[in-house]
Amino acid sequence: MTKIPKYKYPHTSHRKLRWVPLLLLLTIGMTFLTFPFFGAAADTISQSVDFSDPDGIDVLIPAGELLTELLGDIPPAEVDYLNIHSSYVFYTSEIPANRMTARVTEDGIIVSANDYTYTTDDGVTVTWMPLFAENLSSFSELYFLFYDESLDLFQATLPGKSGDQINVYYTASFTLPEEFVVGLINEGPLAAADLLVAAEAYEEELAIFTEQKELYEAYVAAHKAWQANTKAYEAYVIAKAAYDAWWADHDLKKAAMDAYLEKKAAYDAWIKYQQDLEDYEAYLELVYASPELKAEYMEKMDAVQSHLAVMDRMFIRSSTGHSFKSVLTGGAADLVINNQFSLKNIDGVNPADVDLAVKSTWTLRHLIQGNDTYPGYENQKTEADKYHYYIAYRGVFLENIANLYHSMSALSSIEYVMKQIDENNGRDVFVQFLGTLYLQMCLMDDTQDFDPQTSLHGVTVDELLESHLMLPDENHAEPLTEYPQPPTTSDDVTPVPHPGYPPAEAPHPGEAPEAVPDESQAPTCPEEVFPAGNEPEAVPAPGEAPQDPKDNMLPEELALLSYAQSQGLPMRSAQDLPTGHVCTLSLTRRIKAGTGRVFMVTVMDYLGQPDYTDYLYFGDSPDILTPPSVAPHDPHMVFAGWSLTPVETMWGS
Repeated sequence: MTKIPKYKYPHTSHRKLRWVPLLLLLTIGMTFLTFPFFGAAADTISQSVDFSDPDGIDVLIPAGELLTELLGDIPPAEVDYLNIHSSYVFYTSEIPANRMTARVTEDGIIVSANDYTYTTDDGVTVTWMPLFAENLSSFSELYFLFYDESLDLFQATLPGKSGDQINVYYTASFTLPEEFVVGLINEGPLAAADLLVAAEAYEEELAIFTEQKELYEAYVAAHKAWQANTKAYEAYVIAKAAYDAWWADHDLKKAAMDAYLEKKAAYDAWIKYQQDLEDYEAYLELVYASPELKAEYMEKMDAVQSHLAVMDRMFIRSSTGHSFKSVLTGGAADLVINNQFSLKNIDGVNPADVDLAVKSTWTLRHLIQGNDTYPGYENQKTEADKYHYYIAYRGVFLENIANLYHSMSALSSIEYVMKQIDENNGRDVFVQFLGTLYLQMCLMDDTQDFDPQTSLHGVTVDELLESHLMLPDENHAEPLTEYPQPPTTSDDVTPVPHPGYPPAEAPHPGEAPEAVPDESQAPTCPEEVFPAGNEPEAVPAPGEAPQDPKDNMLPEELALLSYAQSQGLPMRSAQDLPTGHVCTLSLTRRIKAGTGRVFMVTVMDYLGQPDYTDYLYFGDSPDILTPPSVAPHDPHMVFAGWSLTPVETMWGS
């Protein structure tokens, strides 16, 4: 027998196979199973097992079907793979034609066949035994060939006529070598193992490639960010140096800008007043018939505006955000009101000053904001209403402003009181409030002149109050009893309001100074957003992605790989076979009825002398011959039968 190498893929022999009308039967124990076989192309992949003589006929068996019959339950993916990629060739014997005859008789066609035995090169004896005969021309029934011991032949009588096609079925049984079986049952696992190795190698290469790719992409992103951050930081350094140089004289620039804006505000107010006054005078030209009436009206309105300006300054805020009203309704005033009882017990404090300060504060609050007694200056809607309110309560205002100024001045001379004010961070505001009270008192009292050099806690009033809070003390006579009414005008003349109290004449402020640096304009260091750090360490590019072996796999290979990955396909051994590995082959030989081997028979008499000559087919019985004409003359002797003596001829005995 031929030794079977253990190949992963049984791709070892490329043999051109002939089309053969064969039927293979595999025997596992006592079970016979039938396969149909077909001719194979020249590139059919196979393993050869030589169970024949040199003149044998090739039988091709797909490995998947062969394995299924050996093991039974085989994964479909393995069967499909083996059927496509692997086949086995069994070399069966060419049964000699002279082993069969088909003789036509009155009873039908007598089919005779001999068995055929040979020994393979590796010592396996193979005997082909005739089993059935079949008339293909007329009938499809199989006839069992019975052994005739006297003729040493297998015979069967079939219905038919001369020229019919007769098939004779032979079978041979022998044991497959274990090495061959082990190779067969492990073809699938070995192929799956190779596919798994390729797939696992790809997964490992892909994992390495993916990891390297991710590292490289992270490096590229980090390097781009580092480059951008480096450029941003360099730009920041330049911008920061310029900003620092700009900020170096920030205080001087701010002082210059504040002075400029103050001058500009005064100048803009003066210009606006001049324009408003011009419009107002033009309006009066239209409504007054004589210059005298116009001058009289303007004089009255100037007096009104002067008094209202004194009232309105109570609401003008300083650069620190404080006004006469805001301090009156909170801060130092509240400090006195809230602590009035404890203040009276302090050494040096006159309780009358505390009571006067509290009373004056509440009265002024009510005069400005309104209560059940006073309507409130803030609640007057028109200029005329405000002026009439001023006329009605001017004396009350003046009295309480003077009382508050004197009482607060007296209290602030007590060290403990000023300490309490200091603890509330209100000294500067309080002293400025005293200055405002003093100015307001002088402006409303036509009998008292304002002295800007009056000192309050070491600071003159002129130094305490900003220019926009100052008003000239004109010491007007008593105010008008009624608000001047403008003359009635026609509907086509639009009234123009009085421009108000004239501001101080102010010169042009000149060119604006350099802008004051603003912290919001400071450049932002990129490290606050993304740390610049050092340049990222270079990472090599991953190269080309590995080739997925599945891209080049055939469908049956993909199916086998998928099954092996999910279910596994381990190696097998001969012990996995149910009962052994016996193989039975069947062979069909075809002959024509009325043909066969013909023998020339010479009939000899009892003396051994030739009597006559006749012809017999292979398988005919000698009993059909006529006994010899020359017989012994002994009446006690009868013809008992024939004695066959082989005769050597040119065709053999």
